[in-house]
Amino acid sequence: MDNKKGIAFAISKVGASHLPKGVPCQDYSLIVNEANIQMIVVCDGHGSKTYVRSDVGSRLAAEITKEVLLEAVRDTSSDLFLGKRGAVTARPELDDTMWGATPNKPIESMTESEHMNYEQNQVFFKQVEDIRKQDKFFKQLFEKIYRQWVGAIRTDSETHPLTEAEKTALGNHRIEKAYGSTLMAFLKTPFYWFAFQIGDGRLITVDRHLDMTQPVPWDCNCFQNYTTSLCNTNPVCLFRYAFDGTGNFPAAVFCCSDGIEDSYGDYELKPDNLHRFYRGLLDQFVKVGEETTLKNIEDFLPVLSEKGSRDDMSLAGIINLDTLQDGLEEQEIRDKISALESELQKLQKQKTEVEARVERAYEVQKELWESKLVDNQKVI
Repeated sequence: MDNKKGIAFAISKVGASHLPKGVPCQDYSLIVNEANIQMIVVCDGHGSKTYVRSDVGSRLAAEITKEVLLEAVRDTSSDLFLGKRGAVTARPELDDTMWGATPNKPIESMTESEHMNYEQNQVFFKQVEDIRKQDKFFKQLFEKIYRQWVGAIRTDSETHPLTEAEKTALGNHRIEKAYGSTLMAFLKTPFYWFAFQIGDGRLITVDRHLDMTQPVPWDCNCFQNYTTSLCNTNPVCLFRYAFDGTGNFPAAVFCCSDGIEDSYGDYELKPDNLHRFYRGLLDQFVKVGEETTLKNIEDFLPVLSEKGSRDDMSLAGIINLDTLQDGLEEQEIRDKISALESELQKLQKQKTEVEARVERAYEVQKELWESKLVDNQKVI
């Protein structure tokens, strides 16, 4: 059981590219930090001109998710998760009875995208094989979030009808498109935690050794500038999730929108760039405290947007300082060991170079000595 109440925060800032145009922040983030429930939610409303009310869509998605999750925790026995854990990618667009379904065309004739989706589908079947009850819970959870989100945006569009300019931008698209947003969330109770995501952005957990992982599997349909979204035609199957009821609680969790992620380069190629940013934040929380660190984040995100992606910025986190204190001390020791090992390698290299020079000098001296002996013998 983990019942320590730690730091929880959520900060969203308008992107540098939006400020000159007067575009509102299309990200939205929130927290719950109670004795037995901690939660962070980050939603990223889409920025293209079609998504004319994505700032509203992201806010509604976050607030609905919060209420649905609080209700789910109250109404669901912890027994569903205790002793179990899993990580599941996006659901195939198939009926639940079609477990292990074969592809509808030969693998050799598939496009690269079709082949990636087929392989991902097979991974999904394996991942849910032993957690069918939990998978049913999450599917129903996602369906509820989506239904309520659709209801809320339709109410908003009726209460505040689209302007002519908004109608023109939306074109013939469904009303959901106007409010399009990604969604990610992490929830922790004393007995289990779970996380889920639709779309891009990164959800990262940190263990007590300060090692960082991405617990929710990625979706091959999120690549470059394309992301899955709540405004997709069948978004429920596009949610991915992870959960753990074995007592393995992270020391910290971070959720960031892609505005932050993109500012640190391609995460798949260089995850350490973003990880170093998070380690720096954790170090600040321990050394200078919560208030100062949160103020530093508030000040830094607009600067990062200006110099990086120029997109909106959202960062939310849950941090257990007691666990992290030990982890940071351990990390400092590991860094010192690494520095000493690096210095030792440098000294060993220098030693090898000096020995090589000495050996070469000896060989030259030997050659000269032998040459002098030969000359002396000729004189005799």
